[in-house]
Amino acid sequence: PLPASLSALSWENEGTWKGEFQFWVMADAQLGFFKNDEGGGSEWDREEALCSDVVTRLRKACPKFAIMCGDMTQARPGQKFYEPQVAAFKRLFGELNDVPLVLCCGNHDVSDVPTAGDLASYRSRFGPDQFVFYAAGTVGVVVNGSLLCNPEKSPEEASAQLRWLQSEVDVEISRARTEGGAQHVFLFLHQPLFIESYDEKAIVWADFMDEPPSSASAEDWAQFEKVRAAGRNKCVNVPPARRKPILDLLLKWDATAVFAGHFHRNAVTTYGRLQMITTGAVGRPLGQGSVSGFRIVDVAKEDISHRFVPLLG
Repeated sequence: PLPASLSALSWENEGTWKGEFQFWVMADAQLGFFKNDEGGGSEWDREEALCSDVVTRLRKACPKFAIMCGDMTQARPGQKFYEPQVAAFKRLFGELNDVPLVLCCGNHDVSDVPTAGDLASYRSRFGPDQFVFYAAGTVGVVVNGSLLCNPEKSPEEASAQLRWLQSEVDVEISRARTEGGAQHVFLFLHQPLFIESYDEKAIVWADFMDEPPSSASAEDWAQFEKVRAAGRNKCVNVPPARRKPILDLLLKWDATAVFAGHFHRNAVTTYGRLQMITTGAVGRPLGQGSVSGFRIVDVAKEDISHRFVPLLG
């Protein structure tokens, strides 16, 4: 179901094309990641400053909606600083006033391999993790990317999500196209379907880790090997076998774009007409040359344009 906070983005209110508009894409606020110490990050002043900057800009620009593509906090459910970070996130983005805020769940919100308990925890704090919304005659589909990447501990939930996409969402999009004149279909999730190519292999975080300098201490090397070992089991993109049925649906729907985060840097590529747009972090960036920021998307009847806006952190 559509979250109650997004009632303005219902079929009844926004199911018909109303002309050009704008929305903003954010990802990985990840309060606590700059500090990233025991308990999920004991400080988040830097992330708060960046998020507050975005909120101020959002209130001034007042786009049709804004979306956070996952990882609201660095701490995970059960960690010491999780509840304070959730409270801080809600306080910061509760100041948006008239701008509807759409949320996707990320791996820090439901864990890398989500259990039933992880999913229940997220839903009780943030609402549904799978739903459809409308904006000026375009269709937005929100899915749980962690269930696509690592369904092992929640196979029934993962299967149910795919059935929902193939049945209920498929019907909704068909109706939107025929009755509402929907011009675009957008998919939103945390983990990108792919980074460079639609047929790329599964990528894990260990692939992107730079080794310490040769002068690093034995302790630094030991910590690096520990983190790299953990990173071998953490998806960057959706693995090919679980990516294909989603791509098949997107092609069937003639979808315009997929929006994701998770990568903490920007990546934009295409698969035919479909754009795969990965947006860098509002919070801590990763990768050489990456900066904190958000994306502005301008929607016209025939196409979209978008640009990444850096933040000064």
